[in-house]
Amino acid sequence: MRNPCLDAAIAELRDAGVYDYEVAHGGRHPQVHWSHNGARRFYIVPGTPSDRRSAQNVRSGIRRILKADGLITAELVAPPTPPPKLAQRVSRLERLVEELMRRVR
Repeated sequence: MRNPCLDAAIAELRDAGVYDYEVAHGGRHPQVHWSHNGARRFYIVPGTPSDRRSAQNVRSGIRRILKADGLITAELVAPPTPPPKLAQRVSRLERLVEELMRRVR
């Protein structure tokens, strides 16, 4: 039986360029082990996903470790667009009123 959380963990490691990993099935939960600069890293994966976001949560946890190790960088988030200025809102409202008036006639 496939484990989507384990698949997500392995995919994140491979995306970061980590190909030397091991999957240990000794306990209740699978564990993914890898090394970076001589330090041993591991992540415990849920054995049975509890909800629909389990795989996303695993990806997030793996990314957090990889970012701390410097293997990946934080994704750039675009700044929110500023709200339109008052003059822009007024001119848009005037255009809408003109268009409605044309439709009514």
